Amino acid sequence: MAQYRNWLKDYINKKDNILSIDFWMPFFTAIQVNEAAKLYVDEVHPSIAGYKLMGEIALHSLESLIALS
Repeated sequence: MAQYRNWLKDYINKKDNILSIDFWMPFFTAIQVNEAAKLYVDEVHPSIAGYKLMGEIALHSLESLIALS
């Protein structure tokens, strides 16, 4: 999975018209500090707190995109 993620990031970085939102890093960070239990309902699917985090990440990313316009 890491190899695919790295390939995808490299591909996106080479293109001018493709934007992405990195949801993986905040979830990975939560796992590293033993906070994953509150972000997942079953170790795969996000909980309400996980979806809230995703919403905050998406909103911040879109706000940054709008600021660049």
